[in-house]
Amino acid sequence: MRFLTYEPTRNYSLVTLVNYDIYQTHTNYLTHKPTQDQHSPNTTLTLNNNDNNDKKEKNEYTAEFEQFWKGYPRKEDKQSAFKVWNTRLKDKHTPEQMTKAAQNYAAQCRKEGRQTKYIKLAATFIGPSKPFLEWLTSEKPEEDDTGFDYMRENEERMKRLLEGG
Repeated sequence: MRFLTYEPTRNYSLVTLVNYDIYQTHTNYLTHKPTQDQHSPNTTLTLNNNDNNDKKEKNEYTAEFEQFWKGYPRKEDKQSAFKVWNTRLKDKHTPEQMTKAAQNYAAQCRKEGRQTKYIKLAATFIGPSKPFLEWLTSEKPEEDDTGFDYMRENEERMKRLLEGG
């Protein structure tokens, strides 16, 4: 007995389950009472510790992190930023360092009029490559790895081309 049909068309292939109702009857393979050979009772509930961790990270940010977040110029993905924040603290970086770097970076972004899409996410700014260390002083680093200057030059070049000059 065939239970699937295959019908190619010009745009797609149609696969149909023949006698669908036959395969959906639960009385053929289910019993209503549990067997004695089960490994554990049906009512055992296991707790996923990740659920508790997610709730903590979503709702409980430290005051130091909130201060950092307040001064950071791009307000996206706070939870990821907090995870990275805690990693940097374990690496012996101080909240003051990260907050000061964020303030300096934010000031430079405002000064340049940098569009949000060209501002690093906070998790990247304090991430594993630690670009925040370059922003501990208020001066702009010699090399800005965002590529913003390059993008701005290309943007200006495109405007001139579109204007015919």
